[in-house]
Amino acid sequence: MESPAPLQPADEIALLHRARQGNEAAFGILMKAHYGYVYRLVLGIVRHEHDARDICQEVWLRVWRKLPEYQGTGKFTTWLHPIAP
Repeated sequence: MESPAPLQPADEIALLHRARQGNEAAFGILMKAHYGYVYRLVLGIVRHEHDARDICQEVWLRVWRKLPEYQGTGKFTTWLHPIAP
């Protein structure tokens, strides 16, 4: 998957706010913006492309469920990192 242009901080904050309220489209944009980051983390651990893609699906489901817990006090990637591996 090709990495999209990085999100501007204000855009990411707005998307996170909408996604935390259940907006799936906003979550989809966030997921696309950060998919490469998560995929590289997972691939570095499992060392198998197919398994890494499967695990990424599980990671993003977990992120969707836990997103209401994200308080916005730090970077989204900092919050996301421990969920990914």
